[in-house]
Amino acid sequence: MLLTIFLLYVGMVCLIIPGLKIRQDSKDTLLTKQDSNYIKGLAAIGVLLAHLQDFLEYGAGEYSLFLRPFSFLGGMGVLLFFFTSGYGIFRGYAKKTPTIRYWKNRIINVMLPAFAITMLTVIAVDVLDGRTFQGLQFFTDLMTTQWYIIAAIIMYLVFFLSWCIARGRMLLLMILDMIGCLLVIAFFYAIELPSRWYTGLLLFPTGMLVAWIEERMLCLEKKIIVVSLVISFLFFAITGLAFVHFKGTNLGNCMKTVSGICLALLIVFFVQLFEVGNRVIRWLGDRSLYIYLCHVGILSVASILANKMGLLGGQREIWVYIILAGTFLYAGVCYVLFGKLGQLLNNQKNKEK
Repeated sequence: MLLTIFLLYVGMVCLIIPGLKIRQDSKDTLLTKQDSNYIKGLAAIGVLLAHLQDFLEYGAGEYSLFLRPFSFLGGMGVLLFFFTSGYGIFRGYAKKTPTIRYWKNRIINVMLPAFAITMLTVIAVDVLDGRTFQGLQFFTDLMTTQWYIIAAIIMYLVFFLSWCIARGRMLLLMILDMIGCLLVIAFFYAIELPSRWYTGLLLFPTGMLVAWIEERMLCLEKKIIVVSLVISFLFFAITGLAFVHFKGTNLGNCMKTVSGICLALLIVFFVQLFEVGNRVIRWLGDRSLYIYLCHVGILSVASILANKMGLLGGQREIWVYIILAGTFLYAGVCYVLFGKLGQLLNNQKNKEK
């Protein structure tokens, strides 16, 4: 078990560090596609390691303590996903006229893969458990296993409504989206959904805000960027420790949100100083949605098979390598298939026009 945990740590470090070099050229945008894929790749790794931590916990024994940091990485990973989503949507749509095309892209690129992959997961779990597939159960499982997708779609809706009302007025768009986000958070809290449903939602308007003021941030001197990097790191460290210490409380939930914002800003300043050229991380980031969707199914199937075959305790770690290999293979296949499907649907729409 210790060897497996060690390899997970080494693998994480080897993925993050290689390819980094001091940036020599200037940028015309805060987050290039390469930067965004790097962030999403880190987020995907964090979420995957967090769920592997849950899987390994019962067989870890005395080494359980070494797995605990992975839980923190998972929470931060989801927050980074929301941040890049807010940044990307503002950059792509805020200055355009609202059209139904916005929802067509969301359906083809997010909702369709999410429902299809979750459906396969539910069917596979039902077959392995000997249960009869039920449509209602599918939607229940969707709400529990793919909660991130549901929360993201709600934030897409908040942005769309704010966008339609603002009609090009950026300040009004930001205010409306922030108010909408806070109302969603209050609603989720009031109906007592798990805290993960709302602790990351403020990262969406944070990403929008960064995209809105990026021209001013690009004009910052290098010294100011370095100071901002150090300050954001210190705040991230302090609030991150507070989140871990008070985890499960209202204060802990607040600290999770604040630490996520600090981490997002830390990475924004970081990529102004360093180029992130790691192809593996970028590959993961480009397929991050599918890694998120697919690893849930692979992990569920592996858990059932491991329990049925009696591979518990120390032997449970064997399944870590199976889960990792299966996740990347499954995600790669889905990425290609749904990519081709998206192209076909878009081509069909263009012909109809």
